[in-house]
Amino acid sequence: MWSEDEGIKAKYLIRDNDGKFGKVFDHTAESVGLEVVKITPMVPDMNSFSEAFIGSSRRECLNHFVFFGLSQLDRVTAAWQKHYHNERPHQGRGIDNNVLDTSFVPQAVGKIECQRTLGGLFKSYCRVA
Repeated sequence: MWSEDEGIKAKYLIRDNDGKFGKVFDHTAESVGLEVVKITPMVPDMNSFSEAFIGSSRRECLNHFVFFGLSQLDRVTAAWQKHYHNERPHQGRGIDNNVLDTSFVPQAVGKIECQRTLGGLFKSYCRVA
């Protein structure tokens, strides 16, 4: 499981009550040691963080590609996750923006360079040192 490769030991699988998740799905999750927790029906706020993350991944990345294999999907989602966690500014009241380095001092002079990822879908700009 990918989480173990990252040093993460999952305990729970939180899911909604969609009909596509049947007993076989729950049994498979339980067979690898996960406890399946179903959210309350008609209360999407109970799963708001994952809903926001999935929505962002679809709008910002997945809707722009047609995938012909799992390796291509893995490469694109890895590039998007790197962009999401390291370059993309995050919104929210009362949260720290861990994307920006607090000791950063902007330079006023120098050529600005555009760094493109995934054919220009993601762009970040920086000054050349």
